[in-house]
Amino acid sequence: MWLKKELSHNTKFQEFLHQCNLTRSQIQQTKLSFLRPPSQRSKARYHNIDILVTWGLKVLQYWKKQNFSLISTQWIIDRETLSLLREELDQDSWGKLAKILGTEASDFTSFSQAVADQIGREIYQQKSQIISRAASVGRRKFLEKLGWLFNYEQELNITAEILEVFALAKKQLIQQGLHQKSQQEWENLAIKFEPSPWVQKSQQKVSEYLAIEGQKIPLNQALIATSDIIESLFGKYKIFSSSSPCSEIAVRPRRGFLA
Repeated sequence: MWLKKELSHNTKFQEFLHQCNLTRSQIQQTKLSFLRPPSQRSKARYHNIDILVTWGLKVLQYWKKQNFSLISTQWIIDRETLSLLREELDQDSWGKLAKILGTEASDFTSFSQAVADQIGREIYQQKSQIISRAASVGRRKFLEKLGWLFNYEQELNITAEILEVFALAKKQLIQQGLHQKSQQEWENLAIKFEPSPWVQKSQQKVSEYLAIEGQKIPLNQALIATSDIIESLFGKYKIFSSSSPCSEIAVRPRRGFLA
């Protein structure tokens, strides 16, 4: 609940959610569809924060690999390529490259050969990475539709750390229940986290909750702190009711005209 309250008033996080929705609709039927954001819930939308954060970090990892062959295997020498290389190549090499304006290749080997033949193999070997990135169609498409994620990298990493704190607290409660020593056990577990301000704040919130709620439990007793059992019962009920002619637990009373 604390995290929900924090994020619901966080303008940048709301912008992130909006961009996720927008991007999902834009790349749904394109070659980038394998990178599309997960769908968001219309209700209880903060219950899948972890899924969205994980998605964002995975896409950023994909970018860092600089392999966009799943998006496009095309390379092209066009005006955009030349513009990107204007400050990267010497004037002679740039001029030679400009002479093959419009050259396209459907695989990297063919592209490399064409460029090396034009500007010289030695120059190409020195600048191959810069040239290939400027000419990669897949890279451009990624930047066009998903480049906005770079603006949220820091926030995604911070939120991932916070979620890790709450995930560990949840694991503790599921495995050991809630009791008077829960706070002490949590303090011992929480040592593993990096001492960043947001992580420390999250740890403190968990510690305060366990201290307050743990004292309500009688000594040497532990309460079950998981909804797994009731969720399992509801799941079984749904399976049963779906195959039953009576799909509701109780029959609604008939209403008269004056009801």
